[in-house]
Amino acid sequence: MASHDTATSTFSFPQAKPVMSRFLLAVTVLVVSAVAQTRFASPLISGTHFQTPSLDSLIVDDDGSVRVDQQGLDPVVFQTGVTVPAAAFVAGIPHIQHLILAGRNGHGGCVEHWSLSGSGQWALASSLAAAGCDFSAIDLNAGEMYLLECNSRIIFKAPWDTSLPLSSMKLSAWADQSVVPILSDAKHLGMKYRTQSTTPSLPASGIFLYRDIDPSTVKFGVLATEIGGLVQWTPAYWDRRPGLYGPIADEASATEGAVSLRVLVSGQQSVEVVNSIGAVIGSATSAPGDKALVVQLSSALTVGQQYGVRLNGASFARPFTCTQRYGFPEALLDGTKLGRRDVAPSSYHSNNPHFVVDCPIYRDPFTYSGVLPELNYIGILIVGFTTTNVIPFDNGQGTNQLLDSDYWLGATGGIGAQRMRGRVLMSVPLADDPALVGAVMKTQFAIFDGERFRLSEVVGSVIGDEP
Repeated sequence: MASHDTATSTFSFPQAKPVMSRFLLAVTVLVVSAVAQTRFASPLISGTHFQTPSLDSLIVDDDGSVRVDQQGLDPVVFQTGVTVPAAAFVAGIPHIQHLILAGRNGHGGCVEHWSLSGSGQWALASSLAAAGCDFSAIDLNAGEMYLLECNSRIIFKAPWDTSLPLSSMKLSAWADQSVVPILSDAKHLGMKYRTQSTTPSLPASGIFLYRDIDPSTVKFGVLATEIGGLVQWTPAYWDRRPGLYGPIADEASATEGAVSLRVLVSGQQSVEVVNSIGAVIGSATSAPGDKALVVQLSSALTVGQQYGVRLNGASFARPFTCTQRYGFPEALLDGTKLGRRDVAPSSYHSNNPHFVVDCPIYRDPFTYSGVLPELNYIGILIVGFTTTNVIPFDNGQGTNQLLDSDYWLGATGGIGAQRMRGRVLMSVPLADDPALVGAVMKTQFAIFDGERFRLSEVVGSVIGDEP
């Protein structure tokens, strides 16, 4: 094969058609494919994605299935018994070794602990069942597990660590809505234990509860703390931008050809950007009170290459991978917004039958009040490769960028009832084809909102060899 443009051994593309005629054809395609539309079972998390500094990737899907990609190991997919997952906790350094998944199934609330064996196999270590319950959030801190049960609107607490079976836990009610009033809205809340030393924006350490409305780096809610055996609460905000653990690259700016990088910081910090061999390619110092700075680079970023951001002279650099990004995510007619797409570079490799492309979607918090209905969408995933161009396209929300490819796949997704976020997705198995290795795979979603197709950003990442 002369180029990676179409990877003809796996994909073939029809002759190009004008943009508007493509979208008219797509309406017909969607009407036919609507009968296969996915309906969600109202999970709080849709495609929750965890990534570690070692670039391990773990994704929890809407039906409780889990996909794990780890450096040097074959991808692993397994089905949990938590068929309506709501929240997850992962542990392990430097690689993911434990998954604790909470939610419900047909018998009631359930929590499962899955662990990675020395042979690289994931297995169910223990589980907890609670009839009539629905666990909507979970977190662990210093040997204590916190579970939010959204039917009773109670936070339960129990001593636990990964060496113990979940069935040995003695759950006790820690706080209810009479003590922490925001728990009256428990089905819509996120919950995290945060320490004041690592989250300086909080007045103390404790359980931070917030309405899971958007993916912003600052969340507003309440902090519940225990003092002298009594739980108290206070309004608070969680600034998730970097603090104790150093600077973080804004990966939306880490695009091919960029000669500067936006870095999130916490106050005055001296920052270095390093390339894949650890050589410094840029440095800058922020001023007191700064939340971000722009670092000028001595060489342009290259798609597929790994870089790092660190404090000056530090041994650890937080890694990021350069991608291609074009255009911007648009809003749908009902106010739902397409989100910025995350990339898990370790999943872009040949012989990956479980490869899934997705795009987050967020409900407009000002459009609905009271009962939040289930939302379902159908659309198209547009796929291109290294030499596939992007072209300007005005979709009524400003001049965006459209991936100029005729290879389309049907995509479905939605947001569950009483949930604020979800996703649209499409499975795109990557063949065991050496010709794919080194190609840039570009994807873009076009979601039909009843009036027209709304575009996500175009994202491109290099396909690697099978681990």
